[in-house]
Amino acid sequence: MTLGDLAGARQALEQALDLARRLGHLAGIGMVATSLGQHLKSLGESEAADKYFDTAIETARLLGDRRALTDGLARKVEAAFYGGDYETVRTMLDEMELLAPEVRSSLVLGVRLWRSWVELVDGDRAAGLRLADDVVEALRSCGDPNLVAFLGCQHVDHLGFVGEFARARAWAEEATLLAQASPLPQAWTSPALSRAWIDITTGDFVGARARLDEIVRALEELDVPAAHRAWAHFPCVVNELQDGNIQRAALHVTELRAAGEDPRLTPLVQCMDGYLLLDTGDLEAARPLLEAAREQAVRSGYLETAQFATGLLTELAVAEDDLDRARQVCLESLDFVRKFRHLLPCFLVVEATARHLVDAGQHDDALRLFAGAHALREQFGVPIPPRSVAAIDTAMARARESAGELPAEEPSEELDVVGLVDSALAILTRD
Repeated sequence: MTLGDLAGARQALEQALDLARRLGHLAGIGMVATSLGQHLKSLGESEAADKYFDTAIETARLLGDRRALTDGLARKVEAAFYGGDYETVRTMLDEMELLAPEVRSSLVLGVRLWRSWVELVDGDRAAGLRLADDVVEALRSCGDPNLVAFLGCQHVDHLGFVGEFARARAWAEEATLLAQASPLPQAWTSPALSRAWIDITTGDFVGARARLDEIVRALEELDVPAAHRAWAHFPCVVNELQDGNIQRAALHVTELRAAGEDPRLTPLVQCMDGYLLLDTGDLEAARPLLEAAREQAVRSGYLETAQFATGLLTELAVAEDDLDRARQVCLESLDFVRKFRHLLPCFLVVEATARHLVDAGQHDDALRLFAGAHALREQFGVPIPPRSVAAIDTAMARARESAGELPAEEPSEELDVVGLVDSALAILTRD
């Protein structure tokens, strides 16, 4: 779909909503407001989209339409969750839980999954895992391979975000097998892609490469839409750059551009173009691409892409010869990734911050931060990717030349990613 097509669709929906309002047709208002909100969200205009979603929710309440109401609340839950507003998520889930049994059984599972994800990042982790295990058991017996593919891949992603890799791997493999029974031949690729992201996060680049090659071949043979194929090329680029293979990454970036002509995929393409330029040393060209990718990804609700671009922008700022700017970027990036508490972007930003502290002459602080990140990586089984090893080793060697080896400290009984980010923030904001 071209930019002209997207603009035309927006105009047609706005005209339809205006007509429904003039006619006082509540069902029409709700239906078109929802469609317009979804369209604007796909264009990255989240604030405008939310207003139309609110209109759809209000209309559903007036009509007593429980299905439309729960669908509207689900969209608001998603927006609040990815905005880090977990209390709002809990409040909306309470209402959805009352409505869900009367609407459809799959929604009951969706509500429970959302509750587990909220607990995993902002509450009782053990309770979140218990809820997650219950939902997995329900998915096993639901008899709907499409639902397994849809909810299954999301669940794998969220388990991976918080470092529950054993559970994520096991469920990804099972969900991939269950989804093969779907009448949609590409359904299995969704949980399989999520499994590949787990491989990338935990440093199994060879395994990820083999899995991604199989997925890409399958999608090409099935002749699925280009936009869907782009989501497979995205992790291919990340995998090769994380593994330090710039030439292979460049080939995948070319394929991503070809598959991602839809303007709604622009943040992915910009992020990967910027990533490639950063890792080839062209900082000046990388910055505007990464900044644009982050801004558009935030507006579109692509929070994984936004966090990844944030981490890369932090590395870029540290690589430039401007300590004041680097410090400010580190502060902003730490605040941003702290909201979501996903392991990989937090490691990226914290370790870039530690490198900045070395440049700023705060060698003891840098070594302590490196040590905390290393301990947490060991705890979760997330190695430093090859692309980052040399930069981190060099920075640590420089710090040790001045500070020497720090005395061993008793490890914290409960290391967590929030504590790591908070320790970095405390150093940067210390008087």
